[in-house]
Amino acid sequence: DPDLFAFLEARIRTIAGQIKTENTGDVVQPVAPGNCYYWTAPSGTKKITLTLQGAGGAGAGGHYGTSSSHIGAGGGGGGYFNGVVSVTPGQQYLVCVGAGGYSTSGKESTGTAGGQSSFGDIIAYGGGDSYAARGNIRAGVGACGNNAASGTWICGGNGDATAGQDANNGRGGSSAMGTGGRGYNWDCNGCVGENGIGYGSGGGAGGDTVAGGAGAPGYVRILYG
Repeated sequence: DPDLFAFLEARIRTIAGQIKTENTGDVVQPVAPGNCYYWTAPSGTKKITLTLQGAGGAGAGGHYGTSSSHIGAGGGGGGYFNGVVSVTPGQQYLVCVGAGGYSTSGKESTGTAGGQSSFGDIIAYGGGDSYAARGNIRAGVGACGNNAASGTWICGGNGDATAGQDANNGRGGSSAMGTGGRGYNWDCNGCVGENGIGYGSGGGAGGDTVAGGAGAPGYVRILYG
């Protein structure tokens, strides 16, 4: 019966389309930075392409003074991962998106570290914290990952704590997905450090007793099907 054949063919195509839809997806930033949630691998999904970017650390502002011993410091860039990861259909995986670090102002300024981004036991660490007070200066160290899966791992860049007249002094560390924020010299009154740009980059150093820039947030992408 031609009509029955046409009906069955249309029905098969519909079911095939539904199966394809159910097993195809692109999940980007499943939750706001600084939060976690559980992702369930869909039926039939055995591999995903995973991208993780740890968040950037914040910059620290310089301590008021008239010499290079009062400079601020940039925050560190976060680690990065991209690769194909095996998953079990129906299993839940804890997914976390790192929040960018934040900075305080005042005579002893600090920039907190960035948060890590993770999928199960695969972790891209957040960029390091920064500190500046009376000659005791520490720029943020670039972060890496825990190498818990095969793929591309890229460490973030270190923040800068170099005095000078160039506005790029005290720049935050860059990441695989972002550029470190611009920093300012200790004698730049009221100059707040630039926030990290993109994802995972560090914030720049601030001027006299003002805050450094915030670290850029982390990033998560789950591509399957």
